[in-house]
Amino acid sequence: MKSFIESFSIPFYQTKIEDWEFKQEKLLSIYEDYAQDNMSFSEQNSDFDNENNYHVMIETILFEDIKRAVKEIDWIGGRPRVGNAWFQTYDHQHTHAVHNHGLGHLSMVCYIHYNPEKHRPTTFVCPYTSLIDGNVMEWEPEDVEEGTLIMWPSGLAHYAPANLSDERRMILSANIK
Repeated sequence: MKSFIESFSIPFYQTKIEDWEFKQEKLLSIYEDYAQDNMSFSEQNSDFDNENNYHVMIETILFEDIKRAVKEIDWIGGRPRVGNAWFQTYDHQHTHAVHNHGLGHLSMVCYIHYNPEKHRPTTFVCPYTSLIDGNVMEWEPEDVEEGTLIMWPSGLAHYAPANLSDERRMILSANIK
């Protein structure tokens, strides 16, 4: 007997953050107080390399959302903790090249300023090529809007497509351990 077996699936979790307007205000306050003046400018604006310590505040604000996501992904890692967090802004033509966040944990993105009519979400790169033509396969989440949270295994390659608009796109990214 033969049957179809799907043995290599990649777990993603996508949700709208509960009580978004309140949490957005809190996250923007952290950005203004701790990150805004520490952004480095390259292909995107980011405070990733600045040893910020606001990840505990981020965890406090988003804990229930993160806990629910980790449970849905069925990740065995105990109580989820935000290991590090950073903000990124994308002005006109800003992008972020293909990268990953290392192995052994989960990563997340939260869309803080995002216009679905002008911006594209994070694009994920499949770790294997198409069986049909051998090409690289990519996936863009659908129905992304401000307040969308997406979580995935940290070793998965992904990138931010170029912002082709004059409207700033802003995300919060974090690694969950």
